[in-house]
Amino acid sequence: MSDYIGDTIKDLRHSQGLTLRKLSDMSGVNETSICHWETGHSEPRWSYAEAVLNAMGYKVLIVKEK
Repeated sequence: MSDYIGDTIKDLRHSQGLTLRKLSDMSGVNETSICHWETGHSEPRWSYAEAVLNAMGYKVLIVKEK
């Protein structure tokens, strides 16, 4: 996995055989926005990233390090 959320979303999308359009339909997030994240043109808000990841079966978990 990459340090960039867009790369992670792209890797997960490809591993599930999803097109941008299908992921957009599943998550309710604009296809162009997802494309911009995956290509590094912009970064998503947490709520949108969470919606996309949830649509693929993932949860966002923030853990505080000691």
